[in-house]
Amino acid sequence: MLVYGLINSAVLAVMALGFNLTFGISGVANFAYGAIYVVSGFLTWTLINHLDLPYALSVILTIIIIGVFGGFIYKLIIRGIRGLVISEVIATLGISIVILEYIEVFYNSIRRRSVLNYLSLYGIREETYGSL
Repeated sequence: MLVYGLINSAVLAVMALGFNLTFGISGVANFAYGAIYVVSGFLTWTLINHLDLPYALSVILTIIIIGVFGGFIYKLIIRGIRGLVISEVIATLGISIVILEYIEVFYNSIRRRSVLNYLSLYGIREETYGSL
């Protein structure tokens, strides 16, 4: 239990430091930071479990992909509204919502397929449980 608490505290500290660093350097309160953090976790999980890549390689690839993704978001959306504080807040909140909804749809379908494959091993059809 103590180790679990220490790990969670370390994760929250890293997130807080990242948000503070981002705001301190760019001056943009990026509310999509947490969503991008979640994407990086799911991306690493996907690379490890579905592409069977080693952990270290998955982490390195995730860092590169998320860096490119963050740069893309900045160039496409943030750069055009720099200096307009309320617009920055609204845009980053919107980005966060879009990212989190995409994760919900995409990874929920993966979970659904996994559950249906597991149930089909035992001859249980989808209609038995309705929509999962």
